[in-house]
Amino acid sequence: MNSLSFKKLLGTVRESKGWIAVLSSTIGIKAISLFRGLYIAKYLGPEVFGILNAIQLINQLNKYGALGFNTIVSREVPYSEGREEKEQATIVKNNAYSSELILAGVLLIVGLVSSLFIHDKTIKYAIVLATFGLFLAKLAKMHSTEIIVEKLFINFAKATFIVEIIVTVFILLFVPYYGMHAILFFTAFGSLLLVAYYQSRINYQFRFSIVREELKRQIKIGIPLVLDTLSYGSYRYSERFIILILLGVTDLGYYGLASRLMDSILGIALTRVKVIKIKISEILGSGDYVGVHNLIYRETLLFSLGLLLLAPIIGLMVDYFVPVYLENYVQAIAILKLIAIASAIRIMGSFAYIILISPLVNKQKYLAPAQIAATIIIIGLSWYFHHFDTLTLYRFVIIDIVGYLVYHICLLVLYYIFFVRKYLIKP
Repeated sequence: MNSLSFKKLLGTVRESKGWIAVLSSTIGIKAISLFRGLYIAKYLGPEVFGILNAIQLINQLNKYGALGFNTIVSREVPYSEGREEKEQATIVKNNAYSSELILAGVLLIVGLVSSLFIHDKTIKYAIVLATFGLFLAKLAKMHSTEIIVEKLFINFAKATFIVEIIVTVFILLFVPYYGMHAILFFTAFGSLLLVAYYQSRINYQFRFSIVREELKRQIKIGIPLVLDTLSYGSYRYSERFIILILLGVTDLGYYGLASRLMDSILGIALTRVKVIKIKISEILGSGDYVGVHNLIYRETLLFSLGLLLLAPIIGLMVDYFVPVYLENYVQAIAILKLIAIASAIRIMGSFAYIILISPLVNKQKYLAPAQIAATIIIIGLSWYFHHFDTLTLYRFVIIDIVGYLVYHICLLVLYYIFFVRKYLIKP
C-alpha cells in the first residue's frame, strides 16, 4: 500500500470514528432532550407549554432567520480545500463569520427594543431571555460550523453532550421555581458554554474582515440561500401560528410536545446529513459524480425506510407512556402517533439538498418556490377546514405531513433534473 492510499484509509477511519462519536452523542442528546421536554410539558401543563412554544419562536430564528453565511462556509470551504485553495477558504470564512456576527447583533437589538412594547412582565422577561439566547445561539452556530468544517467531530460530540447534561440538570432544578424563565435562561447559558469550549479547540483564528468583492459574491450566492432559509422558516412559523390563531394555545402545547418527539427522531438522521455533507462536497469537488450519486441514493433509502419502520414502534410506546406519565396530554396521543410518520418524509430529500446547493449544481434558487408552495398548501387547507368549522389538530397534522411530502418530492425531482440527468445520464 503506497503512502497516498494509507493516508486516504487513515482519513476514512478518522471520519468513521467521528461519525460514530457524533451519532452516539446525538442519540444521547435527543434522549436527554426528549426527557427534559416531557418533564417540562408535564410540569407546565398544555397551556403554559403552548406559551413557551410561542416564545421559543424567537430562538428558532437561529435556524430560520439566518442569511446563509454559515451555509456558505459549509458549502464552499471543503470544496476549496479539496482543490487545495487554502487562501480562498480563509477569505470565505472571515467574510462569512463577520457578516453573521453583524446579523446576530442586529437581531439582539431588535429583540430588546421589541420587548419594550410588551406590558405583561412575564412575557416581557421571557422575550428578553429568548433574545439573549438567540444571540448566544448564533455565536455557538458559527463556532459549531467551524468545528465541523475542521472535522473535529469527536470534540463536537463531547461538547454538545456534556452541555446538554448540564443544561438539563439546571432546568430540572429551577423550573419548579421560575417556570419557563428558567428554561430560557439555561438554554442561553448552554450556548455560552459551547462557545467557550469550541473557541478553545478550533484551529482557525477568526479575524473580523469584510472584503467588498467577496461580500458581494457571498451576497449574490446568499440571496437564494436567504430565500430558501426564510421560506423554510415561514413554513415552520406558519405551523405554530395556524395552531395558535385557529386552534388555541392549548393545542399549541399538544403540538409542541408532538413536534419535540418528531425532532428528536429526525435529529439522528439529520446529524448524518451534517456529517456526510463534508464528504459529499469533497467527492463532488474531485469529480466523482457516480460515487456521489450512489452515496446519496444509499443514505436516502436507508434513513427514509428506517424512520418509516420506526413509526409503528413509537405508536405502541405512546399508547403506554402518555396515559401513565402525561395524563394531561392524553388528547395528544393520536397526533403523537401520526407525526412520527413525518420524520420519514422530512429526510427524503435532505441528502439531495446537499447537491442542489453545491457550487457545482448551484440551483438553490428553485428551493424557495418549492417551500413556499408547501407553505401555501398548509395555510390554504387549514383555512379551508377552519371556514367550515372542521379544522382539528389531528386534521392539521395530516395537512402538515402533506406539506412536507410536497416539498421533499420537489427536492428529489430537482436533484434528478439538475444532477442525475446532467452529469450521469449520457446524451
